[in-house]
Amino acid sequence: MGEFAMWGGPPEPQPTPPSALIFVRWLSRARGPELTGASAPPEVVWNFRLATPALEWAISSIGYHSLRRHTEALKPAITTGAFEEAARSLQSICSTSYPAQISQAIDLLVERFSAGNKLLVCGNGGSAADAMHICAELVGRFFKERRALPAIALNTDPTVLTAWSNDYAYESVFARQVEALAKPGDIVWGISTSGNSKNVVAALKTARERGASTIALTGQGGGAMAEYADVLLAVPLSVTPRVQEAHAVTYHIICEAVEAALCKTLADAGGSK
Repeated sequence: MGEFAMWGGPPEPQPTPPSALIFVRWLSRARGPELTGASAPPEVVWNFRLATPALEWAISSIGYHSLRRHTEALKPAITTGAFEEAARSLQSICSTSYPAQISQAIDLLVERFSAGNKLLVCGNGGSAADAMHICAELVGRFFKERRALPAIALNTDPTVLTAWSNDYAYESVFARQVEALAKPGDIVWGISTSGNSKNVVAALKTARERGASTIALTGQGGGAMAEYADVLLAVPLSVTPRVQEAHAVTYHIICEAVEAALCKTLADAGGSK
């Protein structure tokens, strides 16, 4: 009878957790002589090292499945905990002055869009994605059928970004575009979790010089962007993922409210969309 016959044959090979293999190999190679004694006969050390494949097989066929079952059991709790933490963070914002700051941004955008002005938005990384998201909601639609609103994300043209950054400096890549596109009455909306992204700070500073209004969407305190913000949306949180989650809720609130206000204005004026 074969070695595995009573068990129905050898188990299917499974990927071994890298951390387990590292431990086994470290134990056999780095610690082998120490565990068996410096003066141990060579065959003792050799037998110790010979056990490595068996240990690896045990981890692969038993430890792997045990670890996987343990991880699978933890997933619901981890997921639920993440949602609960995010919910607590958002709930904590309700008792601060932050909602009133959002109202200021809504009023400014409604006023300027009604007057025919445009919005320029910029950010880096995840904030760049947020800038594009905002513009998509405004140029397209959020809930209601209505006219398109002029909103441009300054981080979407790779030729401008790479050419200017290569020839001059990335720190001024948004400010240069603000210089080209912003007019008095327009709005420049900068996004930075820390509030200290140099190219976003420069964009807001240039906007002020061009006679445009500014909105800064940041984390706690506002960072360097606070100095150049007509409306400061400084989420009163310090953990980056929680700040970014609050940013998404913030601009969804703004886009919905701006759309509703402008649709009402059009309806009052007898317009259709």
